[in-house]
Amino acid sequence: MTAFVCVWISASPSGASGQVQPRLVGILEDNPGLYAGDPRYRDVRVVFRKEGTAWFAFPNNCPDQNCLKTIAAKFPAQVNWTVSFNGKQVGHVVSNRPPSFDFYSTIGQQAIVGSNAPPTIGKPSAAFAGFLGVPVYRPLVAVSEPNFRDPEDWKPTQLSNDETVTVRKAFRNRFPKVTNCSQQDVEHGKPWPYTDANMILNKAYSSNRHWLIAEVVLSGYECDGPPDEAFTSQWFVITPGQEFWTQTCGSLTPGTMTMTVGPNWSSRLTTTTGADTSCSTMT
Repeated sequence: MTAFVCVWISASPSGASGQVQPRLVGILEDNPGLYAGDPRYRDVRVVFRKEGTAWFAFPNNCPDQNCLKTIAAKFPAQVNWTVSFNGKQVGHVVSNRPPSFDFYSTIGQQAIVGSNAPPTIGKPSAAFAGFLGVPVYRPLVAVSEPNFRDPEDWKPTQLSNDETVTVRKAFRNRFPKVTNCSQQDVEHGKPWPYTDANMILNKAYSSNRHWLIAEVVLSGYECDGPPDEAFTSQWFVITPGQEFWTQTCGSLTPGTMTMTVGPNWSSRLTTTTGADTSCSTMT
């Protein structure tokens, strides 16, 4: 199951020292212990910053241990966060930057300090567990300014039959050839003629500007090992003029969609109106 959250970012924040800081977007996470027997912990992972009119991802890849010791300096020392869900404020937390990061998977994580308890939505669920499979609380979007309102009013929706056909066609255009294994041979992939029934439309959302966004996951993976790209979560966008945008690595133009993927599948979508909308999908 995938949750989709959209947050509108505007005014600039100021730090405790009075200096103007970039606008920041983070993810309030719930994590199982790093080792067996360790207690679970909450943190805010700092993922995006805005400089001028452009958004940038914080670094999240380190090639070696020396990088882990020095990369923390590229993150803000302390951030006061407003935590939001579905366009509403649900809490406040403060996070501090560690001197260094101990693991590649913890790059960007900041410890929560102060007396405010991190907010939670619902109960721990395996839907947000990640590859460890341990149920955790839903990740929540955190912003360094209290700009949590969603002016485009994104809500879950059901695609029409025509829209479903269009999304499936776009998926086939993106993945015309797929390889898969069989229960008898999970080691060697062969060309696999997948059907419409294999294209599962997990989620769909619509805005008051009549944009649509839909997630497709290809089912039936039989190989032993990590799935190929076609079997991972794919998002497709339909504009009001029925232009189709898909997740690619390039500039945002009709027929393509720029998606910057980071921790917890954080991503940013920039619309043709010039409005900057920071969005996050959490698996």
